[in-house]
Amino acid sequence: MVMIIFTMYFSAGMIPGYMNIQQLGLYNTRWAILLPGAISTFNMVIMHTAMQSIKYANIVVATLPILLLYPFLQKYFVKGMMVGAVKG
Repeated sequence: MVMIIFTMYFSAGMIPGYMNIQQLGLYNTRWAILLPGAISTFNMVIMHTAMQSIKYANIVVATLPILLLYPFLQKYFVKGMMVGAVKG
């Protein structure tokens, strides 16, 4: 992540960009204009943060039904623990 943020402040310049486009075979095509500006470092950082928050949201959504049902089913859990704890 640090290397990605580093490129926000220090870019390689025009010559390495030209060499990339030439090696990818995009010279004299429309893609040579569109692709280099299609994604920026700032947008990658924003997307990375959004994906992390989606993971957190998935965890919350997955545990929500359990949290909602537990108060209604608590007596059965307690009853089961009591039955299992009785020696005899």
